Amino acid sequence: MQIWGILSGEALAVRHGLTLVSRNTAHLRGLPLRLLNPWEV
Repeated sequence: MQIWGILSGEALAVRHGLTLVSRNTAHLRGLPLRLLNPWEV
């Protein structure tokens, strides 16, 4: 039972990390557009 709890916790941490990474990459992709067109944002 403890093993499943650890695995589920790791899966949630990995999923949370992936969402953070995807948000950061989207933010980094939007940075050049903001620098080029600061008045549109």
